[in-house]
Amino acid sequence: MSPRIPQVLALLLSLAASSPGSAAGESAPSPARVPGTEAPNATAPAKVEPEKDPAADLYWQALAILDLGRSGDLARGRSLLQQAADLEFAPAQHRLGISLLAGYDGFTKSKRKGANWIRLAAERGDAFARVNLGFCYYSGIGVSKDHQEAEHWLDAAVDPKADYTVPKPPPEFLAAQSRRAPETEATLSGDLPVDRADLVRAKAFLILACISAEKGDLAKAQERYVAAATMGPGGRAGIPAAAGKAAINYAFGRGVPRDMAKATEMLDRGKKLGARASASIAHTLVDAHLVDDFAQADVEEELTDASAEIQSDIQYSIAGSFADSKSPDYNPGEAARWYELAASGGETWAMLSLAFLHNDGRLGRPDPAKSFEWFKQAAEKKGHLLAWANLAICYGNGIGVARDSEKALEICKRKRDQEIVCYLGTIGQLPANILTYDQAAELNRTWASQKKDPQAQYLMGFRCLLGWGAKVSARDAASWFKKAAKAGHRRALCELGDLYYSHWADLGYSAQWEGAKMSVKYLRQAADLGDAEAMSHLAFDYQKGIGIPEDDSQAVIWYEKAIKADPAQVQAYNELGIIYEERLDKAKEQGCPAAEIGELREKMFRHYREADRLGSAAAAWNLGLLAYQGAGDKPDSHEAYVHFDTAANRGLPAAHRYLGQMHEHGEGVPVNFREAAYHYRIAALDGDTKALIRLCEFVFTGKEGVSQDFDRAQFWFIRLQQQGKPGALVPLCDILLGRHDYTTAMKLVRMLTDANDNWIKGAAYERMGRIYAEGLGVELSPSEAQRCYAKARKLGNEDVLFRDAQALLKEGRKAEAIPLIERAVERDLPIANFTLGCLLLAGDGVAQDPARAWALIRKAANEGLVDAQFCAALAALKKIPGAPDLDEALRHAEAAETAGHPKARLVREQLEKLRVQPETHATEAEPRKF
Repeated sequence: MSPRIPQVLALLLSLAASSPGSAAGESAPSPARVPGTEAPNATAPAKVEPEKDPAADLYWQALAILDLGRSGDLARGRSLLQQAADLEFAPAQHRLGISLLAGYDGFTKSKRKGANWIRLAAERGDAFARVNLGFCYYSGIGVSKDHQEAEHWLDAAVDPKADYTVPKPPPEFLAAQSRRAPETEATLSGDLPVDRADLVRAKAFLILACISAEKGDLAKAQERYVAAATMGPGGRAGIPAAAGKAAINYAFGRGVPRDMAKATEMLDRGKKLGARASASIAHTLVDAHLVDDFAQADVEEELTDASAEIQSDIQYSIAGSFADSKSPDYNPGEAARWYELAASGGETWAMLSLAFLHNDGRLGRPDPAKSFEWFKQAAEKKGHLLAWANLAICYGNGIGVARDSEKALEICKRKRDQEIVCYLGTIGQLPANILTYDQAAELNRTWASQKKDPQAQYLMGFRCLLGWGAKVSARDAASWFKKAAKAGHRRALCELGDLYYSHWADLGYSAQWEGAKMSVKYLRQAADLGDAEAMSHLAFDYQKGIGIPEDDSQAVIWYEKAIKADPAQVQAYNELGIIYEERLDKAKEQGCPAAEIGELREKMFRHYREADRLGSAAAAWNLGLLAYQGAGDKPDSHEAYVHFDTAANRGLPAAHRYLGQMHEHGEGVPVNFREAAYHYRIAALDGDTKALIRLCEFVFTGKEGVSQDFDRAQFWFIRLQQQGKPGALVPLCDILLGRHDYTTAMKLVRMLTDANDNWIKGAAYERMGRIYAEGLGVELSPSEAQRCYAKARKLGNEDVLFRDAQALLKEGRKAEAIPLIERAVERDLPIANFTLGCLLLAGDGVAQDPARAWALIRKAANEGLVDAQFCAALAALKKIPGAPDLDEALRHAEAAETAGHPKARLVREQLEKLRVQPETHATEAEPRKF
């Protein structure tokens, strides 16, 4: 029996029937089936050709333009590289990141975005990218400097199982490359090749060695120096600087038993490797691919400072070996030479060491002027406190410079709360002679213990917290702060408040709330004495009920006091904004007068904006939410986007999720699924589960510009499962089926049938039924399939319900089919939404309901159902009442065309003509929505 469908809708469905997944016609496949899971043709097996990776093809096309100069069309090369990166192809993501770091090939330079793309490649297991990401974290390039994160990524890169494979280029690319540059590098001592992967491993080991040395793990550092110096067959990929450092460590027994024979061996190795000295750490971001050799000068320029920092550290260590008076190689003159090399690279302690060498006469006659100049460099260029202290001593006593008591006092006042010498200078007790690190620490201890000076006791507390010339101990720090606090030292009281809250276990408490109560006690004392930071912290405790009953009125009082005492209290401004926002919401709910509501709104915005001006990421986020939600006069998507972008650049992951959402839906910016996916990726990597879920939907449904490649989608679904979302394993089953990995799929399905969640169990039984029904890796068994389907049906699985409904519709039993379709709609199955929408539009078996019909069809289209996208676009072209507007229709047409619908291009072209030359109508058009 033919359903009663309007003529235009019938046309839509007839056109849609030619594409996969159609709801019309007997040949429509199961709606839940993933492309590629169909049973193989048992009667005529075909030869399986190796599948081409479209992302890899795009990547090599991009490199052919960007690297080999095959074309001057750099814009096209950039576009191809971006497309390959968006398709989750790790080498392309890595290359794109490097290009963004350096601003190469016309890309707008963006260190942060470049580091983000490198991170995406690193997360996918690309070992080259992992080294580069580690280097970025080590040097603070595009990310905050974080040696722990650097070590994590570099350890992964030097793991024996690390993946240094590179995509195989097409023959035509290799042919062009062979005419341009060799695929491997050769040493100057011969023609033996050097594997670039070994070069990168060596550099990773060198950075790891520097990190280990900074942590004081000298044995581990030496192990890594040796690895960096001897990398590759015959050690040809070794790094000269690593060999030199390893030699020094062997010679002086640092982290390894003293062994002069090995030291000599390493020194000789360093000399032989010297010809490759130009391949410095900075090249890590260049030696990333088998055939890539791009932007070397640009990248080196970008990373010069970071590379110099590593070199200076090595030079400083060598200098230290000559400066050790107990060493048989003691040679102050040679030490000075190495210190100057390190100081020229920015090594602060090298500058200080030179100042001490020139001051104490170890280089011959003392040279106070040179001593002064080195202290001045270390203070003004590097901000070192000991350098500032000695610079004040020089000015105050005329050491190496004309005496300038005012200059000395100005320095001392600026640094009095950080350094003992500077404090003493403010009370007329400036030392007469230059002090070493140990002498300054002992001076601090003397004034704290013997003279019982509160400021000195406060500074000793910090030394114990930070390990500056004292053992790290929270208990000792608290003891010194308490001594200062007894004299009414407000900063000591404030530090005690923070210490009891953050180190409550170290201070002998069994629960944090006990430490919190003590924290409030000391913060209140400091606040009463006028300490702005203590006022702000006390206000936060009132606001959140930490160690004290919650009271937002008291919080407001103390936040306002904090701002009055110190107008730069950024947290106080932001938290006041939050409090006034909460009060505003309550006032609206209670129907308060408009004047009161207006006053609360003004206070909220005023405090958020001031916090944003002072650089608060949270305030930028809050302002973005307010603009997005329309807390002002009306929603302002453009303003919201600007604030979210600011918050993201200040390091707030959730802001990336909102940016992705706005690009996805065209809120304040044009619809751009590629850019949406980028932001979702970054937020997901930083732990934002909502962004990760959205990204998984993207890669599984194949949004325009986003891969529907199951290999790459699997990466994100596994990550989602690791974040405690086991439901993500259901689409992972579909991925495995799509890859024809039936054995693994069945293992996963069996595991999911034991899940506690009925939706997961139902989905698992439906997949198991499909496996048995089609003989996917198992013996064909219709009876077992029906058994599984029955269990899925009992659990309310939407795929089985819709399959049953389809069978009933085919038999003309609409009254029985509709309730099943409704149940599938409740489970948000796109094909069910589309089918019910069509029936409601036609009034076929149900009461006609155009409003709900179009809502369901559009929802299915937005969820990536190709037939729904095409039908929505065609309905708009035919001007069917209730159909999407022109912008939305174009978006759906483009998506359907990208997905391969055979008729979508024609519809898209006609819609574009309408946009250029819209027809005139007697009635006013529906206003465009933004």
